[in-house]
Amino acid sequence: MRWTWTMCALVLGCAEATLPDEGADALTSMVEPPPLYDARVRLDFRASDAMPDPLPDGDMPDPIDVEFLDARVLDASPDARIDDAGFPIDARPVPDMGRVDAAPMPDPDAGCAGQAEQCNGADDDCDGTIDEGADCGLWIARHCRLGLGWADGTRQPRGPQPSWAGCPAADRSVNAGLRCVMTRRDEAFMHLDLDGDVDENDQFGLQFDCADPDLPELAAYVPTHCAAFLGWADNERGVDNAESWGGCPGAVEGGGQLRCTSSGYDRRFRSLQTDGDVDGNDDFGIAFICRDLASPARAMALQSSVEVQLAWASGNQGPPDGAASWTARCPASQEIGGHPVRCATSSGDGRFHQLDLERDINGDDDIGIALKAR
Repeated sequence: MRWTWTMCALVLGCAEATLPDEGADALTSMVEPPPLYDARVRLDFRASDAMPDPLPDGDMPDPIDVEFLDARVLDASPDARIDDAGFPIDARPVPDMGRVDAAPMPDPDAGCAGQAEQCNGADDDCDGTIDEGADCGLWIARHCRLGLGWADGTRQPRGPQPSWAGCPAADRSVNAGLRCVMTRRDEAFMHLDLDGDVDENDQFGLQFDCADPDLPELAAYVPTHCAAFLGWADNERGVDNAESWGGCPGAVEGGGQLRCTSSGYDRRFRSLQTDGDVDGNDDFGIAFICRDLASPARAMALQSSVEVQLAWASGNQGPPDGAASWTARCPASQEIGGHPVRCATSSGDGRFHQLDLERDINGDDDIGIALKAR
C-alpha cells in the first residue's frame, strides 16, 4: 500500500515523499528531502490557515535580508497608513496605564489661579479665606442701611429694640418727640431734624442691616459681624481717633460721662441717653467695626471698604435728604450763614472719630447720617 503526506511551509512550498512497499523498513528508507530553507525568508503567520500555491519547480523567492527589516511595520498591511514615528496608525503602542495612574492628581485649586477675590461670600481665589482683600464697600452701600433715631423724654425703651418710631419699615418717621431716618442704599445723606433742647432725657440710637436676594448668606453675615457705633462725651472728654469710647467696642453699649451705643451685631436699635445739657463742650463719636475671630482678614476687608459719616449743622443749615455730601469734604468743619456745619467719618480703620459740637444743641439743629463706599 502506498500513501503520501505533505510537508508545507508558508513560503517554501510542498514536497511529496513515497513510503517503501510493505515489508520494507520504513525507518531506514530514504525520504526525499524538502528544498533547502533559507533563514532569511520571513514567514508570514497572518496567512497560516491558508495554503499558498506551490512555487514553480526551481523558482525560489528572492531572499529578504532581515537586517534591514523594521519590526514596526512587519504587521502592517500594504494599505496601512504610517505615522511620523513609523508605526501603523491603527497599531500604535498602547499607553502604559501604570504610568498614567501614577501621575500627580490635578490641583483642585488650579481653576482659581489668578482670580481676584470678590465680595460675594465665596472663596474666589481658593486660598481658604472668604472675601479677604475684596472691595466690599460698594456692595455694602447698595445693600445695607443705617438707621439713626432720636427720642425726647426717654420715649424709646431701653435695651435692644427691633424698631425706633417707624423705622426700619419707613425711611423716615417724624413725631413730636420720637423720630428716625434710614439711609436709602444710595450713599446719600439722610437728614434728622431735632426738636427741642437736647439734655439729660434725650436718646440717640443706631441700627444696621443688609438685604440681597441674590446673596442671602452675605447679607446675613455682614450685619452680624459689623456694627456702627455712636459715642457721646461731656466736658470735652471725647478724643479723636480713639481705639475705644467708654465701654465700646468691648461692649455694645456703655454709660458714664463717656457713653456709647451701637447696632450691636444683631440688626437692632440700642439707645444712648445723654446727660445734662448737650452744648459746645460735648462731642459725638462715630465708628464702624467688623469682627470675625475665625476670619479676621474677611472682617478687615469689610471694615476698611466702607465708612459711616455722621454730620451736624446748627441753624437748620443741614442739607435735605439725598444730599451727596454734608460739607465740601468729610471730615471737615465749615460755616454756612454764620452757623457751624461739621462732618466726621469712621475712616475705615475701626476707631472712633470725633464730631466736635460748638454750640448748644436744640430744635434748630440737624443730624445727618450716610453709609458710603471708600
